[in-house]
Amino acid sequence: MQRAIAATPAPADSGGSEAPIEVLFEVSDPDGDPVHAMLLYSPDGGERWAPVSVNADGGRVEFPPSNLPGALPGKGVLRLRASDGLNVTDSDGVIESLFMEGNPPDIHILSPNADTYAQGASVVLHASGWDMEDEYLPDASLDWWSDVDGWIGTGRLFTTRSLSPGSHLVTLVGVDSDGLSSEDTVTLTISPRALPGPDLNGDGVVDGDDLGTLLGNWGAFGLGDLDFSGSIDGSDLGILLGEWTQ
Repeated sequence: MQRAIAATPAPADSGGSEAPIEVLFEVSDPDGDPVHAMLLYSPDGGERWAPVSVNADGGRVEFPPSNLPGALPGKGVLRLRASDGLNVTDSDGVIESLFMEGNPPDIHILSPNADTYAQGASVVLHASGWDMEDEYLPDASLDWWSDVDGWIGTGRLFTTRSLSPGSHLVTLVGVDSDGLSSEDTVTLTISPRALPGPDLNGDGVVDGDDLGTLLGNWGAFGLGDLDFSGSIDGSDLGILLGEWTQ
């Protein structure tokens, strides 16, 4: 079986280009049998292979560079695999810089929705993140920001109860190992509500019973979270002691 492969534009002209990559090839069989071709791509010199076209029988395949993961210099390889139904042959061509720049990650906000949440309620922040080169993005690569409160936290899935009342533009930023980033945004509203008083048992006085309840829930959330911060801490203790009944 005979085959030949060539890719255009040439590597010297293609670094960072968004122009489609055109691959031209010829396949033939000495016996005249029909030949079917498949075009494969490897970003790492042949350790991993991904199909570019599984029915490349027309002698030409065109695709955008962003469809494939980036490669290190000299590691990007196109492979033409031809078969007459019995025999299989491969022809490789190294492409020095066709995909040097790589691709930014693909990230999405799964939650929260564009909705209204009561102050102090749990807001679930859930993200998806995938990268052509890195594959699954780790939690440390995903940061959440609010245009009101600033940085919210890092990770694929966590909750917060500390967003301030008002409208928030929440931005998810994903960064891959090449430093390329993508963003997704959602707008949500936190509706204010009256802060609870320090008289936790409702007996009309703020005393040791209320202090005991607050300290018993220390570090958690719920009864005693007087500022709706999501955690019972020194701030809540200060509020309670400031209202202490003499």
